[in-house]
Amino acid sequence: MISAYTGTQIRAAEQPFLTAGMGAVLMQRASHGLANAVVHELKSRGRRIYGASVAVLAGKGNNGGDGLFAASFLAARGMRTTAVLTAGEAHPEAMAAFERAGGRVHLLTDANASQLAADVASADVVIDAVLGTGAHGGLRGAAAELV
Repeated sequence: MISAYTGTQIRAAEQPFLTAGMGAVLMQRASHGLANAVVHELKSRGRRIYGASVAVLAGKGNNGGDGLFAASFLAARGMRTTAVLTAGEAHPEAMAAFERAGGRVHLLTDANASQLAADVASADVVIDAVLGTGAHGGLRGAAAELV
């Protein structure tokens, strides 16, 4: 069994850092940890790092920012990175870093959901960064179809 923390537990653990103005530090740590986990997963499957394809499904909040920053670190290691933005916007700093790293960006719509789902399914690794600890309810519309 995989142990996990609840959203409430994560928010409680993060709150002192957020109150101290260290939100950006938390995001960078989470992003680096996620990028390292992706590299470890690829290596454990005997896959090459350089040239591997990574798709990040990114929501508009901090969880999406974590995923985009992680994908920018992975792009710097030679991976082909694609982001599918599930909302009309993304975390601005993370989006800028992702684009600077050479990542490709697609905006999810009802019209392209099926095609993007097929594209995402062919990636070596998919990062789910759609909903974070502040989310209420499940995925809806094109985002639900994508996943």
